[in-house]
Amino acid sequence: RVPLVEGDMIPTPRFQHGLVSRQCKNYMQEYREEDKYWMGLALVQAKKASNLGEVPVGAVLVDGAGRLVAEGFNQVETSCDASAHAEMNCMRAAAKALQNWRLLNCTLYCTLEPCVTCWG
Repeated sequence: RVPLVEGDMIPTPRFQHGLVSRQCKNYMQEYREEDKYWMGLALVQAKKASNLGEVPVGAVLVDGAGRLVAEGFNQVETSCDASAHAEMNCMRAAAKALQNWRLLNCTLYCTLEPCVTCWG
């Protein structure tokens, strides 16, 4: 949600074999109240994961009009599915709800930085 200008993104080597992670120099921006609200709902999802003995990660997806589309929490252990991360579960539910895998004009709020797979 923070507009980026040229020079904000700095490539930083993170892994071997040429895979590069990008970090934003100015990542500590002020958050809007709505961002805090949605992150609060993501934290509720993380608590659900924690209650099941999962790594406590939660996510919610909001459309461009500010409506909740879907939510998800980590279920790797309980589902025996290595891809059942909070972000993936949330995006799967959102795609089903919207009947479209392209989640255009949506914002994903997650309690942790997504892994490489979830980042897409």
